[in-house]
Amino acid sequence: MGFEPPQRLVRALGESYGDTAAGEWLAGLPALTEQALAATGRAPVVERVAAPGGRSSLVLLVRGADGTPAALKLAPSGAAPELEQAALAHWNGWGAVRLLDPADGGRPVAG
Repeated sequence: MGFEPPQRLVRALGESYGDTAAGEWLAGLPALTEQALAATGRAPVVERVAAPGGRSSLVLLVRGADGTPAALKLAPSGAAPELEQAALAHWNGWGAVRLLDPADGGRPVAG
């Protein structure tokens, strides 16, 4: 998996978690990405990194084996994405992205 995380994310993670912890998480991104892609059960392929991206997570634009576009968001465990996840689940694709249902292959991955 060859991609470069946006520098904005690299800097922000260093500020939030310290350079050592941020560096360790960033170094583990290729393996975490592979794990997350496999967990979807849809055999998605990474098309590109969303840049400039956010300050707490990496967003990858992917395409499933059936051609369906999706976004894969990876965040360090300290980012606590539960509120965002709840809000997106509430909106269910109306004016926001639709979360994949775990039964449909959208399983969270520890990171």
